[in-house]
Amino acid sequence: MKAGPTPILDASIAEVSGSAPVAARRSRLATVARFVVVAPWLLCLLTFGCTAPDESARPPPDPGTADSSLDSLALEVVGASDARDDDTAHVGLPFWMPDPGGFKVFFIDVGQGDATIVIADDGTTMLVDGGRNSTLLATRLQSFQLKNIDVIVATHADSDHIGGLVAAFAAFDVKTVYWNGGKKETEVFNAFLNAATNEGAKLVTPRRGDSFKLGNLPVDVVHPAALSGNHNDDSIVLQTGCSGSWVLLTGDAEANAEKEMLTKFGISDIDVLKVGHHGSKSGTSQPFVDALKPKHGIISAGRDNAYGHPDAAVTGRLKKAGAEIIETDLDENDDTVMMTATCKLKYTFSRPFW
Repeated sequence: MKAGPTPILDASIAEVSGSAPVAARRSRLATVARFVVVAPWLLCLLTFGCTAPDESARPPPDPGTADSSLDSLALEVVGASDARDDDTAHVGLPFWMPDPGGFKVFFIDVGQGDATIVIADDGTTMLVDGGRNSTLLATRLQSFQLKNIDVIVATHADSDHIGGLVAAFAAFDVKTVYWNGGKKETEVFNAFLNAATNEGAKLVTPRRGDSFKLGNLPVDVVHPAALSGNHNDDSIVLQTGCSGSWVLLTGDAEANAEKEMLTKFGISDIDVLKVGHHGSKSGTSQPFVDALKPKHGIISAGRDNAYGHPDAAVTGRLKKAGAEIIETDLDENDDTVMMTATCKLKYTFSRPFW
């Protein structure tokens, strides 16, 4: 796992320089530092016949610090290169911990599926869906080294959204589970429901207009008001964030659900849109895009998937509206996308595991 996240700039990924091992770079930097110290004296010796500096006059190194001032200099420079590329980071805190007053969202690379983690500034954590594969989700969660998952949201009963959730129930003491109440007679759904029930967590069926707090972070339930019988359109849709950093998590909601969100809830002006149904042509309609005016569209779809996700018409609508497209699965690596929001400055994106 890489020590620091790679910033996303204009929908492309900036490569992190300095990939050599820290010890090797420290040695090179120490050599440079010694040259910087010795060079002036050498010039003085050749020009004016200066004598070497009296080492005995130098104060002894502080035993509580590095072995020498040169090593300290090298460590300072290496540290500047190897620290997380996150101006809002707090020394000693894990990379996933937000700034006070801010939050973080991780759009997890689970291939063809959906899984999103939202973390409030007090560390309270919500997992929305878990992809199809419990082994893959367990691997992804292990990379985070999270201490807790407090809330799980199962947007709907499709296997590519709930199949991995059993791994989260096995690893964490989950306090609350939100699900839309829709059932499927499948082995995957039964495994999810059994795991949620055995967890002893509070099971809640939210409806449009409900809201809850993740720490101090507000979470609003945008959809559904009632079940229609269409599993995709019955997806739980959540809005969270703060001014200038509003995020909409849409599950597999399609055009009919989008229409209800516009007419019944009055959703508008979203900064980051988790594009519905993996970018399928059945969703992200023109009226929805026009109302939301998203600045970024996150698409969680497996590379080279059999469904043609994302649909070219969908990405075209988003780009025409000025949205930058960011995808969660570009290659065999973990392409998870991290959104960092301070609720003071403009939010940023990076890929923490590159």
